[in-house]
Amino acid sequence: MGPARCAAAGKNVVEVLGGAAGADGGGRASGGEPGWSRRAAPRSGKHIVEVPGNGRRWSPLTGPLTGRPESGAGPRWNGVPHRDAKTADAAMLTVNEIFYSIQGESDYTGRPCVFVRLTACDLRCVWCDTPYAFHEGRRRGVEDVVAEVQGYGCPLVEITGGEPLLQPDVYPLMDRLLAAGATVLLETGGHVNLERVPAEVVKVMDVKCPGSGESHRNAWDNLARLAGHDQVKFVIADRADYEYARGVVQRHALAARPAVLFSPVHGVLPPERLADWVLADRLPVRLQVQLHKYLWGAETRGV
Repeated sequence: MGPARCAAAGKNVVEVLGGAAGADGGGRASGGEPGWSRRAAPRSGKHIVEVPGNGRRWSPLTGPLTGRPESGAGPRWNGVPHRDAKTADAAMLTVNEIFYSIQGESDYTGRPCVFVRLTACDLRCVWCDTPYAFHEGRRRGVEDVVAEVQGYGCPLVEITGGEPLLQPDVYPLMDRLLAAGATVLLETGGHVNLERVPAEVVKVMDVKCPGSGESHRNAWDNLARLAGHDQVKFVIADRADYEYARGVVQRHALAARPAVLFSPVHGVLPPERLADWVLADRLPVRLQVQLHKYLWGAETRGV
């Protein structure tokens, strides 16, 4: 996630079919902080993307859709019963890209890493640098993905997107990689419930600042779901974002966590300016830049 300012054209949205209202009956979670809200959870676990400009409906799990779910014996899509994501050999994902590079973010920065980028996102952050992951990708079995990852001979693997948790079969992927002995990182936007993510996975969770245009989507409850090895990331575009992030860190004692990451939007906020703010406030956070962009440029894919 990073630099290019991507104002979505057309219907660049995800429609969640089914689900209940938030804990307080509306779009905001009970007891939540201002600016934080909980989205309705889908009953069937399906997320339908309307592809920009053509009005087509598409699911990361099944591909193009031709109709609404049928009523009757459980959720169905295109006449096919919904399959629970339980076993890796039956699980399918829509994969945008798989590549081997240097980890450019988190406290694993600088280490060789295999990246599995999944398709689809229901956020449209102003500074998003991977809009191609909104809808580009092809269907692949989890075992096929794991085999390609293992071919690189690298024990560090990151699952990213898009928003990887929109695809139900990401869970058997995580289980399968862990079983193979990999250290698994999950980069997530922070608005999808983390409850089902295996405890061994290192979650790198965004807290969206106002400059992203998506701070109202932050899921407050997810902070309580983070383990000691997990990381919290703030992508900061300006002074207002910095003050928002500083306030969240202070109010919720996040400085006690091993890794709280402040990352300037590449090409928008000079890193040295963010460094000056952090030093002036003596804020115990980690300043990070997106190393891969300094190595290969901001527009290079597959790094």
